[in-house]
Amino acid sequence: MPASTVDPGPVPVHDGSTWWWFRVRRLASLAARSNARTRPRPPVAANSRPTPRRHVARPGRSSLDRSDQLVTGELPLVDANRVLATVLFTDIVDSTAQLVRLGDRRWLDVLNDHDTAVRSSLARFHGHEVKSTGDGFLATFDRPGQAIHAAVMIVQSLAALGISIRAGLHSGEIELMRHDIGGIAVHIAHRISSVAQPGAVVVSSTVKELVDGSDIAFDDLGSQQLKGVPSSRQLFTVRL
Repeated sequence: MPASTVDPGPVPVHDGSTWWWFRVRRLASLAARSNARTRPRPPVAANSRPTPRRHVARPGRSSLDRSDQLVTGELPLVDANRVLATVLFTDIVDSTAQLVRLGDRRWLDVLNDHDTAVRSSLARFHGHEVKSTGDGFLATFDRPGQAIHAAVMIVQSLAALGISIRAGLHSGEIELMRHDIGGIAVHIAHRISSVAQPGAVVVSSTVKELVDGSDIAFDDLGSQQLKGVPSSRQLFTVRL
């Protein structure tokens, strides 16, 4: 054999099993290419950029982000600090005159008895004490009927102790603050209490209408102009 001739060695022979293996790999490759060509692609906008897909809602999650909801108007703007409540104002009649007559020490005993009686009534009728005003209380209730019953109990229990108070009630939306409440409904309740007679519970027409159908009876006081309130209000005295 000439020196320049190189023996390539034995030529591989493909039996049937080897041919079948290459055939399977070829078919798998063709299938992968076909899937890549037929896979749906994101729609393209006019600026040739992919259009974002529509957000799909998940359980427990809004279908739009909060920022999107505020822009589109799909999320109602709700002020979490405003709630509907019935507001109660009470105050001791002629508290300054009683302080002068009784003196500081005896007056403190009267205030302690007063505060205990008021808080007991609030607890019984699920009232929420907002604050003590010194000679009275500011409280709220979820239900106007409970507010009326609490006010009546406060008046009667304090009368038994020789303490005369007046009470005013109004229902409306109030502003929740850190340690206080505000809003026109609070001012109206305060003005109503200021026009009540000693030993009386006076309510607005709003409160009366909310308890229509109950066993609570009222006497009509007519329309009255409350100080600082734009229009006159129809007031009613709870029949004790």
